[in-house]
Amino acid sequence: MGLFGRKPTKTPEELAAEWKEQLRAEQREIKKTIRKIDSEERKQKREIQKVMKRGDKVSARILAKEVVSARKTKTRLESTVLQLSSIQMAVRQNLAQARLSGAFSKSTEIMQMMGQLVSAPECAKICKNMTREMEKAGIVEEMFADAVDTIGDVDETEVSAEMSKVFEGLGIDIASKMGTAPVSTPTAKVEETADEEEDELIRSIEAAL
Repeated sequence: MGLFGRKPTKTPEELAAEWKEQLRAEQREIKKTIRKIDSEERKQKREIQKVMKRGDKVSARILAKEVVSARKTKTRLESTVLQLSSIQMAVRQNLAQARLSGAFSKSTEIMQMMGQLVSAPECAKICKNMTREMEKAGIVEEMFADAVDTIGDVDETEVSAEMSKVFEGLGIDIASKMGTAPVSTPTAKVEETADEEEDELIRSIEAAL
């Protein structure tokens, strides 16, 4: 215990170790979800085969929609796992610098990656908690941490727009640095792509019968 019974401030090494463990734990949970999605997809494909043999293409398409949706969720989760790994690496790099200076340095890279994770429902809680901790440790700007704290359960488009405002306020060109830019996709085009994926899935199962 420190002076007046207060707990001593954690060292950069202790903070980095805690964050890395939290990130690894989050990755493990997401990977479990991915495995469940894979297992469920195998079941759905077997069910599609059954209804196709009965000539029930309406039910087959409904099931195909579920498989396509699950695949998209899996792709998003796999991307989130990679983002978590990138943050771990960035924290290690920042820690190496902290060992020389005695304190973490502000990191635009970490702010950008944490901003991306705000829109991931699986990481919303850990993202907010860690961003606040990183703000106290001097890695991210207070303005950024405050913005993350105020974001609740909103859709990804609203989150992206909100985070873009924060980055602009910090003088960060998020679109150019992350290699991504807001893209407005017509609903009809999205639905057309989904239909094509469903048709392709059904054709592949028909061929296997």
